[in-house]
Amino acid sequence: MVRFTGWTKWKYHFKLYFCIVAVLLRECETLLSEKMSLDVHLPTDVWLIPEVILIATPTHLLVEGDALNLTCIDTVIESSNSTLVYIILRDNHTVSRSTGSRSFSFFIPSVAKSDAGWYNCSVTDPLRLQRYSGGIQVTVEDLFQKVVLLSTHEGALIMEKEPQTLHCVAFIHKLRATHTNVTYVFLKAGQPIASSSAPVFHIASIERSNAGSYSCMARSGTAVGRSPEVYLELYEHIPKPTLMAKPPSGRVYTEDQIVLKCKLDAFAGWTYNWYKDRKEAYPVEQNWGSKGVGAKYIIWRASLEHTGQYWCRAGRGSPVFYTDYSEPLFINVTAKLISEVILIATPTHLLVEGDALNLTCAATTTEGPIPTLDYTILKNNHTLSRSTGSRSFSVIIPTVAESDAGWYNCSVIDPLRLQRYSEGIQVTVEEHIPKSTLTAKPPSGRVYTEDQIVLKCKLDAFVGWKYYWYKDRKETYPVEQNWGSRGDGATYIIWRASLRHTGWYWCRAGRGSPIFYTDYSKPLFINVTELFTSVGLTVSPGTVLRKGQPLQLMCEAQLSERQKALPPSAATVRILFTFWRNGEPLGSSLDLATYSISEMLSCHAGRYVCSVSSGRAEKRSREVLITLVDVTVTLTAVLGAVLLIVMVSVALAIKIWWLRGRTAQRHRAGSPGGATLQAELMEPVDVRLTSIPLTAAGGGISNVSPGNSSSVPLQRM
Repeated sequence: MVRFTGWTKWKYHFKLYFCIVAVLLRECETLLSEKMSLDVHLPTDVWLIPEVILIATPTHLLVEGDALNLTCIDTVIESSNSTLVYIILRDNHTVSRSTGSRSFSFFIPSVAKSDAGWYNCSVTDPLRLQRYSGGIQVTVEDLFQKVVLLSTHEGALIMEKEPQTLHCVAFIHKLRATHTNVTYVFLKAGQPIASSSAPVFHIASIERSNAGSYSCMARSGTAVGRSPEVYLELYEHIPKPTLMAKPPSGRVYTEDQIVLKCKLDAFAGWTYNWYKDRKEAYPVEQNWGSKGVGAKYIIWRASLEHTGQYWCRAGRGSPVFYTDYSEPLFINVTAKLISEVILIATPTHLLVEGDALNLTCAATTTEGPIPTLDYTILKNNHTLSRSTGSRSFSVIIPTVAESDAGWYNCSVIDPLRLQRYSEGIQVTVEEHIPKSTLTAKPPSGRVYTEDQIVLKCKLDAFVGWKYYWYKDRKETYPVEQNWGSRGDGATYIIWRASLRHTGWYWCRAGRGSPIFYTDYSKPLFINVTELFTSVGLTVSPGTVLRKGQPLQLMCEAQLSERQKALPPSAATVRILFTFWRNGEPLGSSLDLATYSISEMLSCHAGRYVCSVSSGRAEKRSREVLITLVDVTVTLTAVLGAVLLIVMVSVALAIKIWWLRGRTAQRHRAGSPGGATLQAELMEPVDVRLTSIPLTAAGGGISNVSPGNSSSVPLQRM
């Protein structure tokens, strides 16, 4: 910028014109440096370029390979056609320069990471006045966010002649997820060995020369992503697994568990194959093993048929590459002389001090001559008695005491010094025969019909009992039998009590074979009564009502004498009243026994019932039929009856008049039969008028009965 200072006002225009001419002659700079030092602030309207703008297209985030267009635009005064100098800068360094009049564009067809930075532009007019635009930050992200090279057996040793496949996996930016124009380059020791559009590189048979470090690159235009190196370590010869057995061969017996283990150190991804008797045969089992651990083949219960020669080997890949066979391992399964040991306690039920106890340890041997066995009976894991025999050994305790209680088992040792143990038996000794405790819930004396009754029979600290329940007579067959858990006894549940459940109840427990019974519990009386003796429904004002009349229903419940006798503090029964119409509930309320309808409608007619309940006890009233009569219908019936009477009267009068006319005519004619006809007319005529009484309560019409009719004798004149 040129600045002018120190001149008087009258010389200002001369200096300005002089400078403009010098600029046009390309000599302004020289003249000013030789003749004067000027510093003049030019007014704004002197600038040829009021504003400079830099526009970047596109404006969104850029990814490697995208196109970028930068346009520098100036707003030159309309009358000016001057040639301007445009410069586009990145991080204050010139990227491109051009001369023009209105704008200049700089196009990058495929951006790279190096194109990121702070961009702005400047425009210089013919007066050498320079203006700058605002800055734009251009950010370029990687097209390939991550590149990984995967091998067939990651981190494992590779063997000669084993196939190997390398996979180059490129994770592309999410904005270009559909980008498919990618070239994959595989490198060994940093040097390219293959390039393809497929991300796979196959080595059909690994040689020693193939060992080394590998990496891959993903390339698309100027965007490049590179993976970390993967080292393929070559094992010089085909590995051979190691086969082991537990327990060691030579000490395996029938029913033992055998664990064979095939191990390959520092190898992974193998399937293990097991062979018996012939290693060329089809494998007896195949399973997978983890790195450095190998795999196991388990024989859960050994038998004589498991005796034989065993091998193992491993394989992986497709087609499968196999290791060498392991060394053979011989498993010799020997039959145990003792197949089972049992301890029998007689009697099996609960013992009371003074009872005799017989403990017998019996051994079941395999076929063949019976060997001599060593028997040991133990109490709480301490030797009680020892003996030598063939089939069994017994110990008798003629009089047991509390000290004889405990956990008993036995062991048998065969001539091969193999030892087997029996299951244990708990022996319990009591001072006297135990007695069960019987309780009830709710307590006896407060049981009503429909209640649930829970009887509980308890024997503390005893296990294995079966509980028996008796009613009315304890010598009868039990009404129920069930098992109880230790210390909790057992329960007998009456789900919905009725009057037939009233009576005396006992319980006792038993166990063993033959059954040893405890004493009977003390008797418990259960008295089941009805809470409600009767329920009534009262209707006011009546059962036949007119439309619009009010209706009130009242439910009355009569409690049992037993409930009435309770003091007020104990009478905690709360009654729920429910009203029903045609089987549908209308409403329920505690302690409120009325239900009202302010105005009767046709929908209110029907069969009404009320019910009372407390807990599970419930009772209903008898059904009451409530009908509704319309006043219009009643008046129509009355008018119809009156009209009927009038019509009958008119008909009788007409008939009498007609009969009288005929009689007079015959009399005048002197008919011989006149006397007879006159006698007939003098006979009384019985005309019955049926009365139709009206009910005062509802205005309805009652049924007509023969007893309500009246006779009116008429005389013929």
